[in-house]
Amino acid sequence: MIKEMASLDNPDEITPKDESSVAFIAVESGVKDEQQKPHNFYENSLRIVKSTSVEPVLVLSMMTVAIVQVISQSWLLRLACEELTASECNATHPESCTVNCNLQETQVELQRKVAEVQAWRSAIEFSLPLVLVPFLGAWSDAEKNRRLPVILYALVGRIAQLLLVILLLLLPSAPSLLVAGLCLAVPVAVTASSMTVDMAAYSYISDTTAKKIRTVRLGLANACWCLGSVLGLLMSGLLLRLGGELLAFTTALGLQILACLVSVWRMKKLSEENEMSSEVEEEGDMQEKKQTTHCGLILEPISVAVAKRPGKGRILILLMLFNMFLAFGASCGRQAIMFLYTRLRFQWDEVEYGFYGTFLMLMEVIGSVIAMSIFSHKLKLSDAVVGLMSCVSQVLSSTFYTFAKSTLGMYIAPLVEIANGQVVVIPRAMVTKLTGSNEQGKVHALFGCVEAVVPLVFEPLYNSVYAATLDTVPQLVFWLSAIFTLPPTFLFIWLQWGSGKNWIAKGEQRSSTDNEEQKS
Repeated sequence: MIKEMASLDNPDEITPKDESSVAFIAVESGVKDEQQKPHNFYENSLRIVKSTSVEPVLVLSMMTVAIVQVISQSWLLRLACEELTASECNATHPESCTVNCNLQETQVELQRKVAEVQAWRSAIEFSLPLVLVPFLGAWSDAEKNRRLPVILYALVGRIAQLLLVILLLLLPSAPSLLVAGLCLAVPVAVTASSMTVDMAAYSYISDTTAKKIRTVRLGLANACWCLGSVLGLLMSGLLLRLGGELLAFTTALGLQILACLVSVWRMKKLSEENEMSSEVEEEGDMQEKKQTTHCGLILEPISVAVAKRPGKGRILILLMLFNMFLAFGASCGRQAIMFLYTRLRFQWDEVEYGFYGTFLMLMEVIGSVIAMSIFSHKLKLSDAVVGLMSCVSQVLSSTFYTFAKSTLGMYIAPLVEIANGQVVVIPRAMVTKLTGSNEQGKVHALFGCVEAVVPLVFEPLYNSVYAATLDTVPQLVFWLSAIFTLPPTFLFIWLQWGSGKNWIAKGEQRSSTDNEEQKS
């Protein structure tokens, strides 16, 4: 060390052997100087912005999804009203015949029509992703720089959907409910839009994040997902009131194009920075990846769940998929009919529902930040405990929704539901810790399949139940959510205080050992 320090004073005496030591000392000194240097608010904010990658894409993409979700239902209600008016006004003097679509009796009929369209639209929109998402996940696993093309492919599908809807709005005559529903469903179905974005984004985060903080990072990504929903719901009603459906869909189109530009800018840059570090790992697996067939790419994500693993790893992964299916399904199904329910029960318009949806998602964002930054990071609570809190929150909120008889009651329920956002994050995080580093894309593709199956099963189910009980007990759908969430609740209890806790510890330890062997 003395010789190395002396060589620093006389650069001419530095030998090739000493260069690594000199470099280490220089880097260490720079790190210490950087740590001692105070940063003001602007510098800290700039560092946070520079460290983001796919998070802005998630925000912009979810803003678009939220706007389309609300405005499309309002558009379908208007089209249903026009069809009803045309069918009932074929008298001798049609100009004297009027149909008031705001009457309670008329609203029941309109909502029944829209709920039926929503049911088959969901079946189309989420059936093709069952094949596409596994293929795209395994394909992007073959080379890490394929995460960007996958995200762009999904974003283009949403752009195509919005262009078709804008074209229909510009036509002189209104389209039928069938045509409108197909234009909303088909473009996003052939690109698996939302599920593909989530799969690629979470895989990219897993690629670039250490296992120790992966739960926190995935939780923050979910908070960005919720933040996009908040902003989109807030904007939807305001845009509809300011410029109608055309302005709302055009704004959503602009946001989606911006998401494409941001993803190219941020992910391409970070991929170039990480290209050298991943070169050795990719070279070792190149021969195996070349032999993978297209059929194999589709089946590889499924193999993550069914492959034999040391200890109880396979059982744990299957249990987490079951948890995700029921807990996320309960939330997804309830959200599918919430706009129609509040419109019927409390006579809310798009603006009022937009403010309510904003408040609901804002509580979820706050809950995600608290759960990840305090419960997981600071207090070091286990994933099972955080998941249990999320499930209990969802059961209680479903009870509040059932008995809410006023606007105040509807606003109290999201306060109870503040921890609900982790029903999606915790199963993902737990499975990524039970699998190898070369399986992350397949893992998130597998969860993408679950996310595709959930709306395919639960949205038609909830819309059908809602349409059947519309004029008797419309609150029945909230009881369904509470019932579906009970099994995941008991499962998290077993994982924390039962024998499942030892299963998790052994599975994570074995996964870490396998990853170290792969690196060596």
